[in-house]
Amino acid sequence: MNLEQWFDTRNTLHQIEHAIADQLQHTSEPMTLNAFYVMHYLAQAQGKPLTVNEISAYIGLSQSATSRMLHQFEASCQVIEKHKALPIGVP
Repeated sequence: MNLEQWFDTRNTLHQIEHAIADQLQHTSEPMTLNAFYVMHYLAQAQGKPLTVNEISAYIGLSQSATSRMLHQFEASCQVIEKHKALPIGVP
């Protein structure tokens, strides 16, 4: 892939993301694209506990931004449940 093809691919991806984000804002439960990504990732996890670090890496947000988003989910729609982390070395 040459540089021009990469730019074309990147531009296409940006257009698709913008279209999805626009559609998500016009639903009965509007949400951001990042919120959608988190919800999708949580659904794929099928109840497996995930860390903020794992979710943050998946969606490409800082840990702080991801933590704020998860706190909003926890408070507003109860789609997640927070658990305290076990100390290192504890199974």
